[in-house]
Amino acid sequence: TRPVLTTLLVSPKAFLQGGFSSGLMRDNLRTTVGFPTTEPYTATTTYTHSGSGGGETIPVSLLGATGTPANDLVDWVFVQLHRSSDGAVVATRSVLIERDGDLFDLDGTNTKTNFVNFAGEVAGSYYISIRHRNHLGIRSAGLLTLSRTATTSIGADFTTSLASALAVTGTPTTNNAMATLPGVLLYGLCCGNARINTPFNFVSYTGSSNDQQALLNIGLGGNKSATINSYSIYDLNLNGVVSYTGSSNDQALLLNIVLGGNKSLILYQAPF
Repeated sequence: TRPVLTTLLVSPKAFLQGGFSSGLMRDNLRTTVGFPTTEPYTATTTYTHSGSGGGETIPVSLLGATGTPANDLVDWVFVQLHRSSDGAVVATRSVLIERDGDLFDLDGTNTKTNFVNFAGEVAGSYYISIRHRNHLGIRSAGLLTLSRTATTSIGADFTTSLASALAVTGTPTTNNAMATLPGVLLYGLCCGNARINTPFNFVSYTGSSNDQQALLNIGLGGNKSATINSYSIYDLNLNGVVSYTGSSNDQALLLNIVLGGNKSLILYQAPF
């Protein structure tokens, strides 16, 4: 249903810390109750679509296994195109991320493409950023030269170098722009941002507007023993279950993995 517009192509790659396990991200969400076939970001007040973005849909068939596990979808992500002169967002797209970190868009026939298409924008130099509903976002550190006829991947692969992402600056500065993933020298978006519809770009366990209380008091209604099987922002490890205690619970991921066991630590998103 998109207008016929000129293409502008980029092929980003990223990992989501919450879903990362043994070299790939888990794909539990695609079979979870409530997984949306229409992008979830338009309905979230802290995400604003522009350009040709907004209202993206996928056919139910894409929720099935592909036969190549690395290519199975994980979740929706929100990608922004930033103007080179001042970093302002000029276009957005809601697209899908696969287990190996590749992002894919759809063409006019609901066929997966190995790029994000910011249709209608002119070729040139841009920054791009990737956001996810319960992770801190990242933006490219350098400008990417995007064209209408070929995809750009150099500088858009955020998985292998911290330098690819815009650094966290300001006071206090306590963290890198991305999380270091376990077992391998890879990086990903920092997990733990469970405060839906709030503008806070940090992850914390205690203090004002912290994520642990959002998980417990809002996500689970104050019941530490409760579990909820659904597509939810409070499902920090992206396994389809929201839980505070027990096996593979979200509170332990937040405290022990994301914050390294330090309840006083606050992780910040780079300013963009």
